Amino acid sequence: MPICKGVNHTLRGHKLRLLTPQECPQPYLTTLRDRFPELQVVVRTTPFDTVAYNDSVPGDYWDGVTILMTASSLPIFEQAPKLEFVQLLSAGADFILRQPIFTDANIAFCSANGVHG
Repeated sequence: MPICKGVNHTLRGHKLRLLTPQECPQPYLTTLRDRFPELQVVVRTTPFDTVAYNDSVPGDYWDGVTILMTASSLPIFEQAPKLEFVQLLSAGADFILRQPIFTDANIAFCSANGVHG
């Protein structure tokens, strides 16, 4: 891997939250933690049909989160002021397009368009 100045290759200081509709495969989590041992990873299972900004995710789950992978649940900006990147598990993103965390914050959002076949 090429070394670039200013690039955080270890993800030190980052906190990843995975909100998935089913259990994350343990080999995936092991590979992730082996590759980025300084990345704090917390996994939570939440129904895919859960709407954005719901109460099924406790508020303290968002504490310090910088990276989020989610099927549908999002924090409000005040819950996750350090959030920098969101990877959606869905191909579409219509459910977030009018949400303040998408429209009013400087957070990178990516969908899974094209990965589902």
